[in-house]
Amino acid sequence: IKDVVFVIDSAKIRLASYNPNSRVSSLNSVFASRSNLKQRMGRAGRVQPGEYYLLITKTKHDSLPYNLPPELLRTDLQSTVLKIASLKSLDTLVHIESMRSQSAPPGARGLDEWRPSLRREGPPIPSVCDDVSTFLAQAPTPPSTGSIGEAIDSLRALGAIGTAEVIVADNPSASAEVGSSRRRLGYQPMRRRVREAVTPLGRVLADFSVDPWVGRMVLTGVAMRCLDPVLTVASLLGGSEGGGGGGPAGVFTMRPDERSVARRVLAAAFARDGAASDVLVSARAFDAWKRVASADGMSAAR
Repeated sequence: IKDVVFVIDSAKIRLASYNPNSRVSSLNSVFASRSNLKQRMGRAGRVQPGEYYLLITKTKHDSLPYNLPPELLRTDLQSTVLKIASLKSLDTLVHIESMRSQSAPPGARGLDEWRPSLRREGPPIPSVCDDVSTFLAQAPTPPSTGSIGEAIDSLRALGAIGTAEVIVADNPSASAEVGSSRRRLGYQPMRRRVREAVTPLGRVLADFSVDPWVGRMVLTGVAMRCLDPVLTVASLLGGSEGGGGGGPAGVFTMRPDERSVARRVLAAAFARDGAASDVLVSARAFDAWKRVASADGMSAAR
């Protein structure tokens, strides 16, 4: 804003963080870094002299870190790990299904005769954890191996990662069994392996722009023919915590000091059969708002 002259800085910032034990993401108010404060200082007096007031002591300012931890170290890694694993699987593996479109080597009467002859020996194929860890190790500040392992364990429980039989290309130059005539025909020796890979469900979830568990809930809603309420809940769980925090987002804005009172009021208005879940209360409140909006218009709903 060009005409800003005075900036009053509380030195706080809203920062997303993830607790792997409770599997809950939250938006917390924490002290900003010195680089954040320097950027805010530059907003005063862009086109004329300005003044900047920082509401902390110099001792506190000097104790702040220069930069805050990057997002890769303070958010849930499941979506990131699943996307990387999906891309790595497509990049390095040739699945058995894709072999149906390839020609058998000379001398084989059909693909079914060719498959049993695929060799099973050879060095082990890197696991999904190895692939993802190697890729993320190239980041300027890579996440810990433990965090990656926890994300992969959660994806295994979800069914997005599992064991699959795959066919991988052998090294033609290292095989004496393949003659030059076969190489000219485009045949490459293959090996049949069993390794951990992204499942078909995982490949679908990797394309969703939400938490994999929320994506699985949406797919289950399709299968159970209850998609509309499930989409409402998925929108609440997948959004950011708008003014309230500490629960589903997007329907209610709660002052932090009035959150417990607001929840009791909402539970009394929208809870059914003793179920006072934040998710169910928010979904029912949204349905009530939608009915009012349809019957009396948006002004009445507001």
